[in-house]
Amino acid sequence: MAVSVFFKLGRMKSFLVKASVQGFLTAMIFAVGFLYCGILFWFDELYSWGLWWGNYITFWHHIIAPAFMIFLFFCPADKTKLGKRTPWLWLAYPAAYLIFTMIRGSQIHWYPYPFLNPAWEMFADLHIPPWIGVPLAIAVLFFFLLSVGLLTIKIHNKIVSKLSLAHIEIDTAK
Repeated sequence: MAVSVFFKLGRMKSFLVKASVQGFLTAMIFAVGFLYCGILFWFDELYSWGLWWGNYITFWHHIIAPAFMIFLFFCPADKTKLGKRTPWLWLAYPAAYLIFTMIRGSQIHWYPYPFLNPAWEMFADLHIPPWIGVPLAIAVLFFFLLSVGLLTIKIHNKIVSKLSLAHIEIDTAK
């Protein structure tokens, strides 16, 4: 968003400030930050904390960017209310990413998230067969993303309603 504003890229800016795009970005980036800080952070072997640049990139992507997107979310540029079907459309990107990840992971034997890996030790520790564990993890992940999306829409619509009421009150006061 900042690049489109700074370089005066009108089409990109008008696309990025749409309520549905801003809501999608906020929901997905918040979910990534939440999942990283709440779950993945504790799996030290997954991330290269020994590399100085890895620390900064990981910190930026999983902590700074989610906090910044949440801040932007509370200052909506587009006052359009969003419908309750919107988060179902937002799930198209994670679904496509999941399909790509599972195909690629089966080829190179590496998955970006441990719960997508059928060989994850946690499945064995919990006595869960991988053919149940992976789909169960995916279902929980999609339920979480859908819940975050619905909450994002509820908050966005409430903010927009309050901004509209404040605008009406200012106009009537004149």
